[in-house]
Amino acid sequence: MNTVSVTLSADLYEKLQTLSQNHNCTVEESLQQAVAEYVENNEFSTDVNSVSLAERSFFFQAAE
Repeated sequence: MNTVSVTLSADLYEKLQTLSQNHNCTVEESLQQAVAEYVENNEFSTDVNSVSLAERSFFFQAAE
């Protein structure tokens, strides 16, 4: 595990605290989950964007 320091606005931190309490977890656990989901979503997005135009065309034609 690595330690990372972030600065959040007071409003965002308050919302994060409330959400964390509602889900019975710590702010740190909520941040870790949020970052993990962000990374996962962007890795998928990158994978989709790396498909060539010819490949996309093939898949779209196959779907028709």
